[in-house]
Amino acid sequence: MKILSTLLLLSVVAAAPQPRTIEDYFKLLPAEYVTHVGDYGPLATVVDADHGYYAIIEKTSAPEAAAPEPVFEFALFRKADGGAVFVAANTLYDHACLSHQTFFLRHDGAKWSDVSSTVAPRLTAEHFTDDPRTAAALKRHKSWHDYLRYRLPRRGTNVEVTLRLCDTALEYDDALSDDDSARLVKLLQTATRKTVKLNWDRARGRFVVAR
Repeated sequence: MKILSTLLLLSVVAAAPQPRTIEDYFKLLPAEYVTHVGDYGPLATVVDADHGYYAIIEKTSAPEAAAPEPVFEFALFRKADGGAVFVAANTLYDHACLSHQTFFLRHDGAKWSDVSSTVAPRLTAEHFTDDPRTAAALKRHKSWHDYLRYRLPRRGTNVEVTLRLCDTALEYDDALSDDDSARLVKLLQTATRKTVKLNWDRARGRFVVAR
């Protein structure tokens, strides 16, 4: 009886439809990787099946408004061996700060696993500023990694990462001196903000920092 039950279970798994499009994979994505939250107003979905891109954006009816930014992006990056890495990028808004959570994932059968440590480079303060004292101040900011925004490509395979610090979070961070805060507020300015580009290495199945 146990053998029969096992065979029946295997047959059910084998008969289950396999995901083919980015939307299929999104429907299978566990809630722990879809963490975007905030009072964004009406949302719309963008699905580009041909390029393996899925996004949730805030709607806007004002013709003069800037193009809305996604609150969630999900993209597929193909490996040379036929496998794939998925990236889920979330924006969280708490009425004071915008923060971000990004997951690098692998899907194997019915299982999702977080492979961020093996496929994504560890970004340091020095990637976002050339000034040693500003880099040191950034390292003292408790949660600066929460303000890294990964912008996924709708076409192509390069990811852009920007640092968007929150002035409210800086104000309440007791680990920062007045000089630290002043330096990091300056880093908030568009003129001093650096973008880090990550190139997808298809052969190695991982992202690398562009030179």
